[in-house]
Amino acid sequence: MKNIITKEESDKEVLTKVVDNIVQGKSGYTHKTGRKPFNYSVKNVYDTLLSTRSISLAAKELNCSRAYIYQVLKEQRMTLKEVLMK
Repeated sequence: MKNIITKEESDKEVLTKVVDNIVQGKSGYTHKTGRKPFNYSVKNVYDTLLSTRSISLAAKELNCSRAYIYQVLKEQRMTLKEVLMK
């Protein structure tokens, strides 16, 4: 004998899945896919900037984006000019 699911049962099943997903999201559940964040130390970024004297070249050498370099500088409240003057 086949299991016949009514529309109400189907809707209830979908609703419980949605609620479960919302609860997982609020509990800190994250997907395991996606790019891992860079973990370059500030000193490593500074040394690369000093050796290349360019944000674009430093980004290529570290295999990251120019925006990441700017973000590190911004977090340290520094500019490229200030790094190169040290």
